[in-house]
Amino acid sequence: MSDLQKWVKKKLQKQIYTLLENTTVRSHSLDFVDVQSNDKNFFLVGCGCSSAVFRSKDFPGIAVKVYSKAYREEVMEETMAYKKVRGLHYFPKLYLYGNNFLAIEFIEGKSLYECLIEGIEISDEVMNQVDEAIILARERGLIPSDIHFKNVILTNNGIRLVDLSDYLAAEHVSRWDRLKFFYKAVYKPFLKGTRIPKKVVDFARKLFKLIENTLERLIELVKRV
Repeated sequence: MSDLQKWVKKKLQKQIYTLLENTTVRSHSLDFVDVQSNDKNFFLVGCGCSSAVFRSKDFPGIAVKVYSKAYREEVMEETMAYKKVRGLHYFPKLYLYGNNFLAIEFIEGKSLYECLIEGIEISDEVMNQVDEAIILARERGLIPSDIHFKNVILTNNGIRLVDLSDYLAAEHVSRWDRLKFFYKAVYKPFLKGTRIPKKVVDFARKLFKLIENTLERLIELVKRV
């Protein structure tokens, strides 16, 4: 977290506080956040259910993740996760953090989700690197419970994992194991290197999530019996 030069850190801090003053991030229970921003130093690059990600215009290698008020506790959890994986090349660097934001390394590349849509081949080596990254994170006391195709980025130097917000979860959720089953049973023999329409990918993703949620509810019911 000391990788930034002092003048860069000082300027970035000032711009982040301006971003926070000029930006509103509101969350919904089952949908992406609503974002309103008129900041001139950052532009929006993505949204999740708890936060929005902005990229710095002056420092394009840096992204700022701004959380909604409903997820303030998640900020410190993700901050702790980034501190634990410091030095592991599979994860972005953490530069700055505050009560409702993280400033992290911006990773250039394609998510595996984009690879499916654009017909970019996902190889066995890519899948193996994700497995290795998960093992390394676990060795540092973390539980990577929300690994999916949108937060695995394929770069020129292998994969990088982004979004560490659920790495301190109390229980392991085998979401990646289920995606590996899809890779081996469906993608590799039938779809490898094929462009899959976005609507099809999104439908499959929602169906997959519905099945996951149903299984989790059933597990909870069984535990209570």
